[in-house]
Amino acid sequence: MRRSKKSTPSKKRHDKLKIKEREIRASNNVVDVSVETVRGIMSKYGFENYRIEPWEDIRLVSKYDTWIIRTDGEVVFLWHGNSRKILVANDRGSYHLQNVFYDIDFAVKSVFEHDVFKEQV
Repeated sequence: MRRSKKSTPSKKRHDKLKIKEREIRASNNVVDVSVETVRGIMSKYGFENYRIEPWEDIRLVSKYDTWIIRTDGEVVFLWHGNSRKILVANDRGSYHLQNVFYDIDFAVKSVFEHDVFKEQV
């Protein structure tokens, strides 16, 4: 008897993110990663603890967690890491893909809203 493959919640989420990524790519989206744009967005949401890496990754430390915002020029990927886990161990493998976006503003807004939600819980 052959076992049926069950879809786990994380697999379903990953599949949804892949679909969303394909939709963004199909729109011929272009992401602006200029230093001025990133500074303006971070200021808009009140984030001061961030760093723009030479390869254009943005490392953002919010009130509750640590994030990496990465783009390939078309899609913005938001990676989430738990600050405690990263401080105790090295950060290799400590991040997971949280979401994909059309632009950096929406990614940073998502981090902002995540912190607001955590304050209310």
